[in-house]
Amino acid sequence: MDVFKELSMDVRQLISINEKLHSSVLRGNTLKHDEIEIVRHCAKELLDLAERTSEREKVAYRSSSTDLVINHDRGLG
Repeated sequence: MDVFKELSMDVRQLISINEKLHSSVLRGNTLKHDEIEIVRHCAKELLDLAERTSEREKVAYRSSSTDLVINHDRGLG
């Protein structure tokens, strides 16, 4: 699938880890309450950060140059 070629290595690793946990649970291994809370916390933090970053990108101002993007959180880029 071509979509996976465009994914960053970090996202590919996240998918791999998710598949390992999923497989483990399907084999009958249960996640402890603390582990479930950690997974939930990590997922929530990552999604919240991604949404905040996405919202900041929407506020980016483009100059007349197609190569220059001014983002008030990151400066010139």
